[in-house]
Amino acid sequence: MIEEITSAVTFLSNLLRTRRVPENVLEDFCTELDSRLNEKYEKHWFPERPCRGSGFRCMRINILNMDPLILQSAIAAGIPRSRIQKLLPSELTIWVDPFEVAYRIGEDGSICTFYDSETSSTESRSSSTCSSPTLEIDNQQQQYILRDCKTQMRPKQVNCNFNGPIEVK
Repeated sequence: MIEEITSAVTFLSNLLRTRRVPENVLEDFCTELDSRLNEKYEKHWFPERPCRGSGFRCMRINILNMDPLILQSAIAAGIPRSRIQKLLPSELTIWVDPFEVAYRIGEDGSICTFYDSETSSTESRSSSTCSSPTLEIDNQQQQYILRDCKTQMRPKQVNCNFNGPIEVK
């Protein structure tokens, strides 16, 4: 459970880092989120049946709602609600399951597994090749280019104004 939660927290931290959130704020956010996820998942972790409780362990962000644990952790780290909503993608789902952590940006986006205990070595479990999606900024067109493990060869255009939420097209 520790490695899976660490992977999810690192993934979110890396997304925030691409939006230039200060390191001390990121550290506080990670500490808060790690603690809250460990507490929430403690009695809902079933390695013998990994799909059991998957919905409970799913973190979801959409235009109208922010996952409460992400929001509480951000606020505790000093990131106001209005700012965290602008910093993270407007549509993001993260599944934290025994042996695997995956995400999807956008409702129709590809699902990317960025932690898989069967294919990751002990040294690289929380830093697999997909744990940090690459966001390149095109300042002239005011958009991000998102590259994740399913789209390394086919970058997604991620439109956003630099004051608003990330939106995947």
